[in-house]
Amino acid sequence: MVDAKTLSWIKRQSTLALIELLHQITDNVSEPYSKMAFFYKRMQNPNAIFANPMKRYEYTGKEVGHSYS
Repeated sequence: MVDAKTLSWIKRQSTLALIELLHQITDNVSEPYSKMAFFYKRMQNPNAIFANPMKRYEYTGKEVGHSYS
């Protein structure tokens, strides 16, 4: 039989491990998700200005080398 002190230690360790795992998952997911959300917003309203994490980007439909008709 496991005593209460050991049981609480096991619960604490498993909770800490779960929190660490969730942090790793969200770190891996947040980067591509933010890019996906940026492009999804741009598709919804292509004439709006959105805050790109790398730079400000204004989509006008008249970028150099492209013709949008």
